[in-house]
Amino acid sequence: MGSSRHDERAAAPAERSELSLWIAGDRLRNDVESSFVETLEGKVALVTGAASGLGRGVSEALVARGAQVTLVDVDEAGLESAATELGANAEAVVADVTDRADVDRAVTEAVDRFGRLDIVVANAGIVGSGMIATIDPARW
Repeated sequence: MGSSRHDERAAAPAERSELSLWIAGDRLRNDVESSFVETLEGKVALVTGAASGLGRGVSEALVARGAQVTLVDVDEAGLESAATELGANAEAVVADVTDRADVDRAVTEAVDRFGRLDIVVANAGIVGSGMIATIDPARW
């Protein structure tokens, strides 16, 4: 057995178990990443709150996996910075998601630019409390 390859059968029970989990986890991660890339190639997304933080990170991940992304935020400078960084597959739309007309305009601009809309990441928001069933739409 002059192989330098690790022989799983020779490992102690705890090592075998950990090695099996590691191999299974690695295979699953590769399968998920592969199918994630395939499913986003050519898809069109709209991400709110895209100028910074989680929204910007999600936008970066979407573009890296082949999606075209409309970035939506009220922060014009941050939005332009994100769009410039992401390149031709990103479009910046300054819009306030609390204004229905702005939301309609952002969706229209996404569809006009990229031809359709497949994914929406509703990330913009503020901290508040209340039950969604009872909160006033103006407060929402």
